[in-house]
Amino acid sequence: ATALFANVKIWAFATKGIPILSNILEGVAWATDTPFNLFQKIVLSIAGEGITGLMAIMPEIGQGLVYLLLMVICCVVFGKLWVELGGQSASNIAQQLQNSGMYIPGFRRDKRIIENVLDRYIPQITIMGSIFVGLLAGMGNMLLGGLSSGTGILLTVGIVYKLYEELAHQQILGNYPLLQKILSKQ
Repeated sequence: ATALFANVKIWAFATKGIPILSNILEGVAWATDTPFNLFQKIVLSIAGEGITGLMAIMPEIGQGLVYLLLMVICCVVFGKLWVELGGQSASNIAQQLQNSGMYIPGFRRDKRIIENVLDRYIPQITIMGSIFVGLLAGMGNMLLGGLSSGTGILLTVGIVYKLYEELAHQQILGNYPLLQKILSKQ
């Protein structure tokens, strides 16, 4: 979503001389602009001037809420696309389970039944996870300001976790040479 927001800013800058289009794109660019250090500004304005100081930065607070809402909406849309295009939808997972001979205990082994059961969970989990990612990325951008970004935090955590999984896999193979022989033959 951050890359999409950056593209909007580029288009807004590129259309500066075009009367109607530039006004529309500048408004969208304003809404997708990250209000850096917003929470720090809120705390400092309340500590310094009380509620009247908070009224002075109300436009920035509004921009932050719009930015956060747009970030969550974009993440939900991208999350749904990721699940559908990545082969992780209920029908694809049901087909994979059926092809591997697995089934859900207590239900028939029919693909349609498995798909109905999975369809109760996958869309809701996708939306909840996407909302969480959008909130985490957006709040990280607003909290950390120029220090880092929420998207950068998500990427860093993902990369470090993948590295941890790879190291654990290597350690298991090192501790169990027989397992390494079995896996290398396949």
